[in-house]
Amino acid sequence: MRLSDQSAEHRAGHAGAVCGDGGLGAQNKAPPPSRYPSLTDGTLVSLDKLKLPKINGEVARPVFNELRVMDYSSQPPSRGKAYPVYLPAVDADGNPFGGIRMAYVQAPLGTYAGWNLRKTGFGEGELCSLTGTFIPFPRERSDADSRDPLSDRYADSEAYVAAVKRASEGLIADGFMLPDDLGFVLDRAREDSALLP
Repeated sequence: MRLSDQSAEHRAGHAGAVCGDGGLGAQNKAPPPSRYPSLTDGTLVSLDKLKLPKINGEVARPVFNELRVMDYSSQPPSRGKAYPVYLPAVDADGNPFGGIRMAYVQAPLGTYAGWNLRKTGFGEGELCSLTGTFIPFPRERSDADSRDPLSDRYADSEAYVAAVKRASEGLIADGFMLPDDLGFVLDRAREDSALLP
């Protein structure tokens, strides 16, 4: 892989979405509104509209395998129009909009992506299976990185943990995280705060 594996912990969100408040069905309660990315609200865009940040002096350009409508009524089959490709829009940090933004994405220490590019010597620039990535923010402002540095985001580790706690409380209120998972998430935030300058 070209970049490190994605390190956002999704355990808490999965439990909240599946079991929230003892099970939504058990309480005869409607699930939270969908947060699936959508063309309607602009959280889903075509590849040419994707605005990724500059990281390490370059702007990544993910590629996708083209999939076409195939006509099998003749042999060999004929290739028709390409299916359109859409993907989640991203914020200035490169973190995707839409979906359930876990506490670590709402209070980020870096860019989380659901894709990764292969490194030199291993099909450079091609997608690396379904492996995601995490790219830490720079510690200080740099012309090689358009993302705000960690030094501008959090005064110290306590400020970071407080931001993760606020984000977690919002997820709990919205039914996407169980209250019992808050301790686990905050323990992980304390460990992750070692990335701070």
